[in-house]
This record gives sequence, C-alpha cells and structure tokens, in this order.
Amino acid sequence: MKSGCLTVLIVDDCDEDREIFRRHLEQEALGDYEVLEAETGVEGWELITTQNPDCVLLDYQIPDFDGLEFIEALNKEIGVNRVPVLMLTGQGDEEIAVRAISNGVQDYLIKGKLTAVGLHRAIGHAVERAALLRTTEEQRLAIERSQKELEQFAYVLCHDLQAPVRRIMSFLEMIQKDLKEQLSPQTQSYFDRTIQNAMQMRQLIQDSLDYSLVGGDRKPAETVHLREILNGIACDLEDAMMERRVTLVFGDMPTVMGHPTMLRQLFHNLVGNAIKFQGEQPGTVTISASMEGAMWHFRVEDTGIGMDHECLEKIFNPFSRLHPKSEYPGCGIGLALCKKIVKHHGGRIWAESAKGIGSVFHFTIPSQDADTPVVEGLGERQLSSSVR
Repeated sequence: MKSGCLTVLIVDDCDEDREIFRRHLEQEALGDYEVLEAETGVEGWELITTQNPDCVLLDYQIPDFDGLEFIEALNKEIGVNRVPVLMLTGQGDEEIAVRAISNGVQDYLIKGKLTAVGLHRAIGHAVERAALLRTTEEQRLAIERSQKELEQFAYVLCHDLQAPVRRIMSFLEMIQKDLKEQLSPQTQSYFDRTIQNAMQMRQLIQDSLDYSLVGGDRKPAETVHLREILNGIACDLEDAMMERRVTLVFGDMPTVMGHPTMLRQLFHNLVGNAIKFQGEQPGTVTISASMEGAMWHFRVEDTGIGMDHECLEKIFNPFSRLHPKSEYPGCGIGLALCKKIVKHHGGRIWAESAKGIGSVFHFTIPSQDADTPVVEGLGERQLSSSVR
C-alpha cells in the first residue's frame, strides 16, 4: 500500500456495482485509495485476513454469505473496530439497517443514492471512528491491567504485613507481662497505647485486604438467602446492640444471586455502622427491601447522630473519616468496601442523612428473576438489646 493511501475492499457479486464504486474511489480529488475486489464472501474473507484493508464495502446480498452473517463472523473473529465495514444494499430496509448497525457496521448505504463524495465521506468517517474505538478499547484494557496489577500489589502488601504486625503485638504483650511489676504507671501507659496502635494497624491491614479482594473472586454467583445472612449478623452484633441499646428490625428479605461472603460483609458493615453511630439515646436500625423494576432496593435506616448533607459523597471514599478515632474507632474503609461490593454485584449505593435525626443507606442489587421475584416470608423479626 502506498504511503497515505487507504486500502478499500469491495465485496459484491455485481460487476457493474463494483465498477461504479471503483470509479468513485479513483477520483483523485477525493482521496488516494487502493481498491481490492471480491465477488464472494469467501474471497472477501481471504482478502481481509491476508491484505488487512482499512475499510470494507460489503453488499448485503452475496451468493455464499448473508451480509449480516458475514458481519457477525467478522466481529467474532477479527473485530469490526479493526476492519470497519460499510454495508451496501440496493434498497433501504430499516430493520436490516438496525440489525447491521447493532452488529457493528459503521454505516448503511443505498447503492442508487450513493455519490462519489458521499462514499468518500462515509469511508473517512468509518476509518476515523474505528481508529477512535480501537484507541478507546486499548486504553480500557490498559486501565484494567493497571487496576489488576494494583489490586494484586495491595493484596500481597496487606497479606505480607499481617505476620510482622502479629509478631510485634505478641512480643509487646510478652514484654509487658514479664516486666509488669517493674513498670511505672507512665511506662505501663506507653505499652498500652503502643499495643492499641498495633491493634489498629492490624485492623487497617485486614480492612485493606478485604477491600483489595472484592472483585478478585471469579467464582460464579450463587443463590443467597438474605434472611439467613441477617439472622447471622443479628447474632454476631448482639453484644454491640445491647451495649448501645439498639433494636434491629427487618421484615421479609429476598433471595438474590450473588456472593454470600461479600453480601454478608455489606450488611454487617452497614448495620455495624448504624450501631456505632447511634449516639447516647436508644435507637432502632430498620432494614427493608422493595422491588423496583429489575432491581431490589434495600434501605438500612437508623436513628443515630446523622451527618451533614455535604458529607454524603465523601463517606464512600477509602480512609474517609468524619470523626476523630478517639470518638469513634475505625479505619474509614467500611463504606468504601460496601460501595465496591454493591458495584461488583451490578448495583449502586447512596445515602440520605440529617444531623441529629439519623441516616438511610440505600443500595440496589439485580433481582434473581425480574419477572418472578423470590421472597422468603419471615414476618417481623426484632432483636432487641435492652431498654426501648
């Protein structure tokens, strides 16, 4: 191919039509083209694979190949972004045009209405659009590779940091125990604070590890009974609810397709957050679910301290904190982990809140079957911690 020249392949069994297209392309004022011709789909396919044309003019009706079948095969084996295709037809057919475009055809041209200028313009647009799509796809793949490498790095880093932190804590506790009678109150306080900081570091590493693992599990989704998930969480958090005087209320819960461990972590984090930020007064955490289109819409509503409206976006960022650790312990990863889990399941998460009144965390998850949702009857379940 000459430098600056586009190679165009014409696949059409009609000699007269191929002659017309060739003459259109040979008009020097419009552009510089090298023209290849094929009478059948098989010949066209061979030229595509051996000559790598910049654009293909494909007749909708060729003897050995239906035009749409040709496009589907090309899209599957090579990719229509690598070899852009313009489909040609003797007469317009809206249904065929829609199917062609949906299969990746760059344009749908009617032979009798096609001019040299129109053909030149259509080829130029197709080649430019395909080049842009290729660049976009390459960038997307590069971002995915970088993200996977970063996630793998985070996993290895967090995993490898756990062992030395555990050993530091163990040695500190042993030293503290051996020297217990010899330590001044101030030195004892230093030991206590050091061990506490080591525990916070261990929790931060574990939270970071959990965050890095979301999305890395390629196991297929399975049926998850959310009633069982919430029953287990209610038992796990019973002591915390008693201490904070919180009542957990949830009614019927659906069955969804997902990853049980992740969904358990999601609900555990949201309920645990609601308990932690309840404040001094007794309160209630209410979980509900409703069907909206093809999605389940979940609400986790509390009667806690709430937050300002401007905080609602940043609370889902990793390591984001609204309060000092001395007031409310934590690493600031919990809600970021919730967002990542919901996104991994194909949903979204958001929050509403009013300071001093409480917060509502909303999230959606695709239904197991949008036409016939499965709901397990539970009745009303309350796990009370104490004084109402």
